Amino acid sequence: MIAEAAAANARLIVLTEMFATGFSMSPERIAEDEGGPSEQFLIDQACQNKAWLIASIAQRGGDGRYRNNAVVAGPAAA
Repeated sequence: MIAEAAAANARLIVLTEMFATGFSMSPERIAEDEGGPSEQFLIDQACQNKAWLIASIAQRGGDGRYRNNAVVAGPAAA
C-alpha cells in the first residue's frame, strides 16, 4: 500500500497507529527497542518510495520504559 500511494504521487504517507502490531495495553508483549525492525522498515520504505512516512510504534526506550512513539522517516534517511 505504501508503494501504491507513492506511485500515485503521495509524498507524505501516514500509517495507522501502531501499524505493525495493533494497539495493546500490554506493551511488554509487543514493544521493540528503539531502532528495531519496524522503525527500520519505515526508513527503508521512505527511501525506496521517495516519500515521507509517519507511523507510531510501541517501543522500549533506553531507560526501559515503554512508549507509543511517532516515527517520521524521510526519503534521504539512509
